Amino acid sequence: MKREMEQKAASQVMGFTFFLLATGLLLMPAKLAPKLDWLDVIQFDKIVHFILFGGLTLSWCLYYFKGTFRSATKRILYGHVFIIFTMYAVLIEFAQGYFTVLGRSFDYIDMAAGVLGNLVAYLYAREQFVRKD
Repeated sequence: MKREMEQKAASQVMGFTFFLLATGLLLMPAKLAPKLDWLDVIQFDKIVHFILFGGLTLSWCLYYFKGTFRSATKRILYGHVFIIFTMYAVLIEFAQGYFTVLGRSFDYIDMAAGVLGNLVAYLYAREQFVRKD
């Protein structure tokens, strides 16, 4: 029982840490980000959005996986995590567009990459972490 509590606490810390790291990276002023021309060619920022938002969703689904919830409850919780981080992806993009002092800009494709990362992580978590009834 104590080990389960420690694992759940560790996954919660991981979720919060990942959230703070992602928020810091996504709202970091553009002049502080490394500027490498070849990254622009491969649209690297879209990959970053996909990985960051997918990682956020997956880390919080893992937190609920460590809990003692029934499978049906986990599915609902995972759905809530997906919705929350999808809204977060949209809000982050609007924040990047609104706060022009960051040197960032609003981009629908970044938003789509974040939502797609969330969706892939949600579907993976639902498939891997929820017992089939």
